[in-house]
Amino acid sequence: MNRRVLWILLAVAVTGFGLAAWYLRNRPRPPLPYEVDADARPAAPPVDPTISSGVFESAPKGGTFSGTVVEAEDGAPIAHAQVLLVATSDNELVSILATDADGVGPTQDIPVFGSYRVAARGVTDAKGAFRLSGGEARVVALFAHESGHGLGMVRHMRTAPLTAGPGHQIRLARAGYLEGTVIDHVTRAPVAGADVSIYLQHPANQDGKGTTALTATSSFAVFQAFITQQLGSEIWGIEPRPNDEALHKFSDRDGKFRFGPIMKEVQLEFIVSHREYAWTDGDPEVALEQDNPGTDPAAKVRTRKLRTVVPPGATVERTFELSKGKELSGTVVDDKAVPFADVVVSLEHVAQYTQHYWYRTHTRGAKTDAAGRFRIAGLSYGPYVLTMTHPAFEKKVFQPIPEASDQTYVIPRGGWIDARVTGSPSDRPSFVADLRLVKVAAKAGAGEGVERREHIAVRDGLFSLEKVEPGHYELSMTSGRLVASPVRVEVVAGVGATVELALRGGGGFRLSVVNSLGGAIDPVAAEIELAMGDGMFQRAGMVLARVGVIEAEGLVAGRYRISARAQGYVAGVTEPFDVGAERMTPVPALTLRRAGILKIVSVKDENGRAPVDGAIRSFTIIQGDGSPVAAGALATGTVPVAPGPVVVRVTMEDGRVSETKIDVAEGETASVDVVLAPK
Repeated sequence: MNRRVLWILLAVAVTGFGLAAWYLRNRPRPPLPYEVDADARPAAPPVDPTISSGVFESAPKGGTFSGTVVEAEDGAPIAHAQVLLVATSDNELVSILATDADGVGPTQDIPVFGSYRVAARGVTDAKGAFRLSGGEARVVALFAHESGHGLGMVRHMRTAPLTAGPGHQIRLARAGYLEGTVIDHVTRAPVAGADVSIYLQHPANQDGKGTTALTATSSFAVFQAFITQQLGSEIWGIEPRPNDEALHKFSDRDGKFRFGPIMKEVQLEFIVSHREYAWTDGDPEVALEQDNPGTDPAAKVRTRKLRTVVPPGATVERTFELSKGKELSGTVVDDKAVPFADVVVSLEHVAQYTQHYWYRTHTRGAKTDAAGRFRIAGLSYGPYVLTMTHPAFEKKVFQPIPEASDQTYVIPRGGWIDARVTGSPSDRPSFVADLRLVKVAAKAGAGEGVERREHIAVRDGLFSLEKVEPGHYELSMTSGRLVASPVRVEVVAGVGATVELALRGGGGFRLSVVNSLGGAIDPVAAEIELAMGDGMFQRAGMVLARVGVIEAEGLVAGRYRISARAQGYVAGVTEPFDVGAERMTPVPALTLRRAGILKIVSVKDENGRAPVDGAIRSFTIIQGDGSPVAAGALATGTVPVAPGPVVVRVTMEDGRVSETKIDVAEGETASVDVVLAPK
């Protein structure tokens, strides 16, 4: 089939849940069995003019950077320290899959902005010296780390430009460490398996309100995502999580975890997560004099969160107390009351009351067991929104769900198809393709219509088609000039069917569209129809022909016909023809005739008088092939018709029917006076 333009739609679906009801906003609330934090958002890094004004554009591009890594306390050289040249990666591109299996089609390259990369790395010698080349990279920072020391840095700033050359010095302070213990707030027993999210923030509210000033050696917050994603495993042995700026540790069976090395220029925010416990904030609050001027005892005391700062060489101990919170459970069944296993259940909080901010930015979840049961704990106030997903049905949303609910959710069950694709080029393991899923009778025979069309990505020869109604289907694929002939597959409710599609060169056809004199008609719109059995055809595509030639390729082998239309001509249809794989099929030329014009001059009764208003119910014009052209209440005027005999039928309100016959020549206008039948 002619190449179609592939559209890639990047959409971000955002669902907001507000509370409009007065009752939900104002109903009395019992005290929580655990402490909550009304505003526990992490301290934002101070505004950095480097980021907003494009100062990094003035950072050195390429060049050699040399210097030393030394002890922060006494300036002694540090040998065997890792030194990194960090550069912008604004020219980095992420490729979005859009190419067919035969390599045709535009691949979308999306630029990545505001990210960083390691341009070069090296190790200091016995004198703590290093020398690194930036190549063509735009270097914006130097980082260094060594066992027993915290991460150190020097970055490019407007007030302290970073330039290529000698004399750079990176000072590393002795490493600090944090020893954490996670316990149950009530029983004081250790909590094992708690996920501790650790954020490296710029210090704030330590000696006064607000954040401390950014310097060239304390701007870790500017590079937080880079540090987590690219240095997390190297420095802390922590594998990064996609799109997550936190470093994650887990408590052991004694509820303990250890984190370090920690640099003195950052503060730490800890968010402890466990499926059985609520999200809470364990950091203390401080009341600063700047926030609470005067001594009025009736004034409300304003407080700020005080995060953890670890001094050089120190080990700080912290205990994190977790409380159980609320919980919710339920059962998922299909429309025949059969339990639905492996349904992914995601819970969102609707009410925005005093609660940890993660309840507004994160979801809680579970998966149904063999009995269709699920349970989600560690919740804050209800009501809640439940979203359920499974390959066997479309995403289902249930709301509002009250606190402590335990109810049954009924979802009709479908199935899915897991497919393996063979025949694609070995150098193209990933490509896009068009699927066509046709529902057919249980036995070979009449088709039941097109069920679905999907534009999908095939990766490493595999793809899945989810949420398919039970039944018998024919599945085919087209990718560029390669096609996979239809294969039959049965989809059973709640079960994944497996199928194999074999790509090979598609078939095609060539058809000329001419007028009565044999001349080419330009342009022509053609609809390609594929036979489904018992004389039924389904639309398989559209093409626009120029200079009277219709060509299509990349077609699945099968029986086709073409319906063609052109302005000023009567539409025509070819006889059905067969298209074979990997060859072009010539089709006999299709002749379109110019339309004729039927002009109704007058409508009179047998006495030559015009009928009174309302006497005529309708006009119907019937062409020579028996197809009617409904003209409604037309009295006089012109109507385009197919050349040949035409019948004008007039139906009166009193039931009389009059018929007038006339021949209309191709491309000509035929005039007629309609005489009504006598009473």
